[in-house]
Amino acid sequence: MMNRNVLWALTLLTSFLFVFGCGGPPNPIPKDAPCPDWFYETPDDPEYWITTRTATSRDLQTAIDNATAAGRHELSNQIEVYVQGLTKRFNEEIRLEDDHNLHGLFAQATRQVTEQSLRGSRVAKQHSGKEENIWRACLMMEVPKHQFNEELVGQISKDEEMYVGFRESETFKELEHALQEKRAYEDRDN
Repeated sequence: MMNRNVLWALTLLTSFLFVFGCGGPPNPIPKDAPCPDWFYETPDDPEYWITTRTATSRDLQTAIDNATAAGRHELSNQIEVYVQGLTKRFNEEIRLEDDHNLHGLFAQATRQVTEQSLRGSRVAKQHSGKEENIWRACLMMEVPKHQFNEELVGQISKDEEMYVGFRESETFKELEHALQEKRAYEDRDN
């Protein structure tokens, strides 16, 4: 059996490593960084999926287009993680995986909504600059989460089979409730 002092020392060492070994302070942005500060400090906003991307090219528009494409790809990955979470929650509530037709309809609906949401993505911030004979474009892109949720609820509601399968689930009720709150908030501001 372990000595009480050894156990106490290991506990103290583990706690010390956990508290002080988690990376310390964030790395400062180098003074010669090619993009503005906002590029390196991407906000964590519960209302949006946000990403920053950069690209270079001899042509400014090509650099912007490439950074935009990379940003959309990353936003697509973020939305995919969200969809996987929704799918898991629906599966736990309504056994989505057991109903292959319903699962297929949901997968198709989420693909359509993801594509539509990505078309609605926007550049929130942009910076470009020349580095010798190369252009660099730095972008912050975003997609509103409520837009995705609204489109998804709309797609589910359009299809009678999906609507019947999902309407009683807590996850669907939460989506609808969040949209109602968002609409009420927007109506209040207008």
